[in-house]
Amino acid sequence: MSGQQRLKGLTCAYMSGQVDSDLNDRPLFGAEKYGWANVVTRIAFPLTLANPLLPWIIAAAAVLAGWLFAQRRLARWRHRDGPSRE
Repeated sequence: MSGQQRLKGLTCAYMSGQVDSDLNDRPLFGAEKYGWANVVTRIAFPLTLANPLLPWIIAAAAVLAGWLFAQRRLARWRHRDGPSRE
């Protein structure tokens, strides 16, 4: 049984694998590299999701701004043409 061990129907093979070269020289450097990749991914992922929604967000903001502008114009018009005090 060299290299393999049999346990209740489960075969496990013990083989050497490829080792990351960053971990051989400086383990912390490899961890920092992958850590910064995770930070960049956390920032880029929401931006990637929001990008297709950006036109809809701009359209909704324009509709809201138009609605608020119309409400203010209507309030001024009603105030100006309100009942006269005689």
